[in-house]
Amino acid sequence: MRLIAPEFVKPYLKNQENDMADAEAITEAASRPTMGFVEVKTPGQQGLGMIFQLRDRLEASWVINRAMNRELFELYVETQLAPTDQDRQPKSTARPVI
Repeated sequence: MRLIAPEFVKPYLKNQENDMADAEAITEAASRPTMGFVEVKTPGQQGLGMIFQLRDRLEASWVINRAMNRELFELYVETQLAPTDQDRQPKSTARPVI
């Protein structure tokens, strides 16, 4: 079995996007004498690739969560420090009637 990287097949694709056109492009690319083929990855290599992808996704989600938490905290602080409607009422200097 020989694998062809998608970027090597792309130049042979025509405008149609269907399975028959894809198969024709793959056949055309494979028939070229200078075509570069890709080695099949071992299960260990595939596992490492999965771990790296998972790590990248977790790091990205950590960054997003951190930013969201920061924004929510700032919103919380602003709402806690903002004056309420009672604070906005003018205070009268008159003495209460007893």
